[in-house]
Amino acid sequence: MYSASDLRKGLKVQIDGDPYIIIDFEFSKPGKGQALYRTKMRSMISGNQFTQTYRSHDKFEKPDLEERTMQYLYSQDDEFHFMDTSSYEQIFLTREQLGDNINFLKDNMEVQVLFFGGDRPIDISSPFLLIWKLLVLILG
Repeated sequence: MYSASDLRKGLKVQIDGDPYIIIDFEFSKPGKGQALYRTKMRSMISGNQFTQTYRSHDKFEKPDLEERTMQYLYSQDDEFHFMDTSSYEQIFLTREQLGDNINFLKDNMEVQVLFFGGDRPIDISSPFLLIWKLLVLILG
């Protein structure tokens, strides 16, 4: 369980059963009254962003997130198929879930798939994906 004083940029929290990541954070202490924690959050499932202010007594749950190494296999229509490298279980993510990452996927590429609640894939990451994105930004 997190308290409002634990909030910081990049922290992942669970609100109303959904995982969120804090993308901006601001602390303020008015002359009188409680400290205020202004946050800008993004839903890790829908991608929607919102701004919310919390007080020092507010509490947050830690989301049930797990990363698994998976291999990108192929795409079919708007579904991108991945295979768990240890159990050989296959899953798919949609174009909306992957966002810009689809431009950097290569066949048989290993990625880290982020699962919420143990069985719901919500995002992917890879050092290789990060390098590709940086190269595209630099080289145009």
